[in-house]
Order: sequence, then structure tokens, then C-alpha cells
Amino acid sequence: LKLLNAEEDMDRVPEFYISNSSKEELCLEYVRVFNDKFTDLYPKHKPLFLVSNNEFGVSKFVPTTLRPTLLPFRELYDCKDLAEFVANYLDFEP
Repeated sequence: LKLLNAEEDMDRVPEFYISNSSKEELCLEYVRVFNDKFTDLYPKHKPLFLVSNNEFGVSKFVPTTLRPTLLPFRELYDCKDLAEFVANYLDFEP
């Protein structure tokens, strides 16, 4: 990641590249608090990728979403059938 010089390139980039709005700062604070709580609750878990620095070194929130999806395998919707599938078709290797 190449950091750009904000003074040289300021004319060519939008303002939100070189600074955060108050709403973005508030969002980053929420993310920091969440990340601290997550780390306290799950200390052995890999760190979450929630914030990254852009080309100008400004911290930005990295939004991600998960969209619920229906599987084409109706037999996996029921808990009992799902447990049977896991027991019969998957091998556990510690």
C-alpha cells in the first residue's frame, strides 16, 4: 500500500479521502468499542478486519455484510436431518 502525500495530491482527491466526517469518526469509535469487547470475549479468535488505512493513512471502516441464503437442499433445513447429514457425510479430524 503506497501512502500518498496529502499536500501534493490534495487537489486531485475528494475531501473524504484525506479526512473523516464527524459521522465517520463516530462510526469508527463504535467499531473500536465493539472490537475491544469482541477481543475480550474471544481472546483466541483471529482479529477482525474492521478498519483499514486508505492511501493517505486515514482510518476508514471496512463494511461487510452477510446476506441470508436459502440452500437448495431442503433436507438441511430441519435440525434432525441436518444432524444426520453431518453425522453420515462429514468426518471430524481434530
